[in-house]
Amino acid sequence: MTWSNALKLCSEDWSKHKKEIAKKNQIFKGYIVCFYPQGVIVNIGFKYFGIIDYERCLEVVGKHQMYPGHHFKCEVADFDDENMWFQLKAFTT
Repeated sequence: MTWSNALKLCSEDWSKHKKEIAKKNQIFKGYIVCFYPQGVIVNIGFKYFGIIDYERCLEVVGKHQMYPGHHFKCEVADFDDENMWFQLKAFTT
């Protein structure tokens, strides 16, 4: 199965979650799940994960707090439809 075919299977569900998040316009308490080359993967309590730029996350949480499981406040800034991620901006821990 190709990536585009896999995305088609989830597209309706992804759209539903995007609408739900867009309506809320709120700050979430998320936690670091892992580190990808694209950035820091964050769980904000939904089926789909968020991603934030590594350097921006480092500025906010500090180098001693950059580990899986660390909680910090974040907000959804945009949506990455190609990867089905919430694009995040971080606030204080």
